[in-house]
Amino acid sequence: MNLSSLIVFFDGIARRLPSTYQNSHQRFNMLFVFVSQLCIEVWIFQHNYHSIFYSPIFFSLRVVLWIGWHYLFVYASRCIPLFTRLVTWVESIAWSILFWVEFFLLHVYQTNLTDRLCNVVVATSWRESSEFLSGLTIESVLKILGVWGLMVLISLGLNRIDFRRYIGVWGKWLVLFSIFGTLYLTGIRAFNCYGKVFPIPTGASCAMDRIVWNPQVAIVRVHRVGKQVSQMRSPQLLKGFKVQSVFHEPVDIVVILGETARADFFQTYGFSRSTTPRLDSLVKTGDAFCFNDARSAANTTVSSSKRIFTFWNDMPGKEWYEFPDLISCFAQAGYATRWYTNQETEGENSVEFIFGTGAQQLKTPYGKSAGVFSKISFDGLLLPIVQHYAQLSIVERKSAPAGLFSVIHLMGSHQAYYERYPRKFARFTAQDVPVSRGTQADEATAQYMNTLLYTDHVLGSLFAHYRERPALIIYFSDHGESVYDNALQPNLCGHGGRACMEQADVPFVVMLTPAFRSAYPELTRRMYESRFRPISTAWFTNTLTLTVGIETPYSDERYNFFGSQFSPQTERKTEGEDGRFTFPPVKVRRVQ
Repeated sequence: MNLSSLIVFFDGIARRLPSTYQNSHQRFNMLFVFVSQLCIEVWIFQHNYHSIFYSPIFFSLRVVLWIGWHYLFVYASRCIPLFTRLVTWVESIAWSILFWVEFFLLHVYQTNLTDRLCNVVVATSWRESSEFLSGLTIESVLKILGVWGLMVLISLGLNRIDFRRYIGVWGKWLVLFSIFGTLYLTGIRAFNCYGKVFPIPTGASCAMDRIVWNPQVAIVRVHRVGKQVSQMRSPQLLKGFKVQSVFHEPVDIVVILGETARADFFQTYGFSRSTTPRLDSLVKTGDAFCFNDARSAANTTVSSSKRIFTFWNDMPGKEWYEFPDLISCFAQAGYATRWYTNQETEGENSVEFIFGTGAQQLKTPYGKSAGVFSKISFDGLLLPIVQHYAQLSIVERKSAPAGLFSVIHLMGSHQAYYERYPRKFARFTAQDVPVSRGTQADEATAQYMNTLLYTDHVLGSLFAHYRERPALIIYFSDHGESVYDNALQPNLCGHGGRACMEQADVPFVVMLTPAFRSAYPELTRRMYESRFRPISTAWFTNTLTLTVGIETPYSDERYNFFGSQFSPQTERKTEGEDGRFTFPPVKVRRVQ
């Protein structure tokens, strides 16, 4: 078959396509697709102009997809004439919803509907997922509807123009190419989704592709988490495991994982309001010290925890589940293990399922309700549980001679802020906010300050419980928080989306009881003198295991920020939407 016969063949197909010029409503849909998606394109381009996916070639591909999806709706309406009007209205509503969703995400989080964002929403608990709606204020809703209304008016105005004089036979060829191209790429996406689970590059997809396939990719990933957790806990990963304990008696090792706490809102880090009076007191008495510059490994809880509790450190070509977790290492080293949580324990991709279920005991104040069917209350509910289970039984002392390793997962400063502290800790009001940004922002900031005040109370109470025992207690947050104070995302009160300094800068506090300092003065000195090193929470598992004398094939003294050979070979990066980001180091001394 020669070229001329191929042209005749495809021309015959093109002539059988529905007319390029549809009825008035369908033409409006086509124009609305172009106008609304161009608006989204311009906004995305402002933040991704350097990416190859926003070159003219990929933009042309997205135009082809717009046309292809539109004419698939047209085909559907022609195939079932009785429902032509219904299908046409379904298309109008579908593209409007897509515009609302992506405009909201760009307005608040500076991102569109990517596979990573869907993974965060699907991967965590419903309470964490619902936080993405925290930016849906009356102001943002009015802005979205206003811009959408403008897009509708522009499309209606353009629909009055007769474009037929500008479009010739090439229009049908373009339609034919667009439909075949859309169907072809849809097939590839289906294979990637249920086969290799590849993400869909934003630059190679339109809004319709993203809303159809990205949630499915996220769901498939979640369903694979069970196998990944089993792989992470495989005894094979602990081959070559060595223990040469630095302690001559059983010791309590306590990791307190905070939630959504920012370092620069701690008075201990130089904040102008008294948000951390108990921690300040512990620092003055020598019971605690803070790292001056700590970076979160990611700006969402699950992504951050996969780096915190494993040796992964974003090693190229590897995944988090290809490394042993912190709980397994301490259990192998002869420690009893506990996981206390004030967060929900449901969901195969929750932190509690991935890591907490690996502990010998997983304790929550909510019993079988797992914090799902009962309202999450204050972190103080964990205190009596910790006090009760922090004592080892006679049997445990024999099977776990090294001591007790505990993780305490707080709800901390998670939204809604006003639900995170008892009324008596509502010390700060909008008038106490150092920089005013409007009534709504000031009230939210004051509530956020109160959450930190209560977290400080919980930390002080936990230290008091362990005070008479040799204990090493480390507190840090999974990530920070934007509280209407990010220049690029001024409407954001929360975390997620594009990583920023407010979400990357976290407190990192080391508390050493008097008994511990007395028994291990050299280790205490070495840890204290490391406090001005720039660190990442991604190096935590490596650091803590080496510090207590645990060595694995994955251990690396260069990333042991308590060690004498500390010399990290990679930059500190914070995972967020659109990749991993680096931020300048803190140049001032914020801590004592």
